[in-house]
Amino acid sequence: GNGSWAGGHNGGAGGTPGAIAITNTGTITTGANGTVGAKGIMASVLGGEGGRGGDSGAFGPGGNGGAGAVAGQAITITNAGRISTYGNDAAAVIANSAGGGGGLAASSNGIISVGGGHGGAGGSGGGIAMANSGGIDTSGDNSAAVVLQSIGGGGGVGGDANSTGVITSIAIGGAGGAAGNGGLVQFSSQGSILTRAGNASGVVLQSIGGGGGSGGSASAVGVGVGLNVTVAT
Repeated sequence: GNGSWAGGHNGGAGGTPGAIAITNTGTITTGANGTVGAKGIMASVLGGEGGRGGDSGAFGPGGNGGAGAVAGQAITITNAGRISTYGNDAAAVIANSAGGGGGLAASSNGIISVGGGHGGAGGSGGGIAMANSGGIDTSGDNSAAVVLQSIGGGGGVGGDANSTGVITSIAIGGAGGAAGNGGLVQFSSQGSILTRAGNASGVVLQSIGGGGGSGGSASAVGVGVGLNVTVAT
């Protein structure tokens, strides 16, 4: 929440998602020739985004953004059966796990000395593990057999600081939040993987770190002859 005279309250942390476990020992067939977008298995685990910090009062700093949730050991897939898709843009297996983004920090607009809140840290992407001992096949363009992605959440943006004072005025922008790391992605196969058309990868594995948050700006205005200090982090 916002502050009245003192600092704004910090944003809450994002909620942690649960894990997903999938085992297929049968046959999954989706799509048809001429269709678009069929999928055999889709699994997503997404960490909650951190809450925004509250605005400051006249004499305090802005609230810090909440931390994004870590996705944890998120997704486990075991295929001992057969997964087949038909049509274009029809991946057989897609799994993605993303950490929550860091919360935005609040700006601070006050008297004499103020500071913007710090951006929340992004949550790390969760681990993904898949084992294939069966068969996976696709028939259309842009139809990968397996796509596994773990993505870290981006850091929250630091809060701006704007201060006005008589003789002395100090404003310090808030720091941007640290980004979350990509998680461990593991894949093993003793079965068959077959794609039959253009731009159709067999297996795509990606672990991507999030981008760091931008720092807040700072502006200090003093009335009279004195000290005016601005620091943007």
